[in-house]
Amino acid sequence: MKTNVIIHIFNEQYLLPFWLEHHSKIFDHGVIIDYRSTDASLEICKKICPTWTIITSRNEYFDSRCIDTEVMDIENQLIGIKMSLNVTEFLFLNKPIKEIFKEYQNTNACFAVNSNTPYLNIDTNPTNIQDLIQMLSNNNIKYLKNNRPGDTGFRYIHNYSNGSYSIGRHSTGHNKILTEDLQIVWLGYFPWNQYMIKRKMQIKNNMPEYDKQIGAGIQHLYSLETMEEKRREGYLHGTELKEINIHLYNILK
Repeated sequence: MKTNVIIHIFNEQYLLPFWLEHHSKIFDHGVIIDYRSTDASLEICKKICPTWTIITSRNEYFDSRCIDTEVMDIENQLIGIKMSLNVTEFLFLNKPIKEIFKEYQNTNACFAVNSNTPYLNIDTNPTNIQDLIQMLSNNNIKYLKNNRPGDTGFRYIHNYSNGSYSIGRHSTGHNKILTEDLQIVWLGYFPWNQYMIKRKMQIKNNMPEYDKQIGAGIQHLYSLETMEEKRREGYLHGTELKEINIHLYNILK
């Protein structure tokens, strides 16, 4: 079964090299939905993953309903195993995806993958994916046992026609199996530097008013002061990864 990943990007040139280098070793193929990036994002994609598919989004804004519909329409065209991630979401494996799906070659399965949010109280600027991964298991990094409102939740990997996602793609209409063999690290507040801040601050400008009213993607509406406060709180109330999620800790080590 071919493994496929879908991401959507808008001016992601800081995290994108890390993300592509990491996930190109995990998935057979990727579909990159570009929201008309004006930085070097497309050039980075073509250089690191020249065989992956790049399409321009049919959506003008980051409308949560339209984003999810577009993702599912793309999934309908793909054969095999499928997963949709953001550039801030890094997937880590205890065993290969195809091995996890081995007994489901003739039937459908959907696995729920937990997200973990790291926090650090100082600015950091890793220069490559190896540095980033090494930092994630460092005792100086803190993790919260339960994600807070606005932090990301489950993602799903499946071999259905599409993920049958609700708004935000954090829930699904399919019967799901919780797995510890796959883990996601969500880089919402780490690493923290001028590039990450610039990335986070730009998103709210491309969100439709409807999403803002219903609180979809609420973390994208935070002011810089609020983001700094949540970063400090996450670190203050967090715990070392090996105490929170031994499965992810062992994978990263």
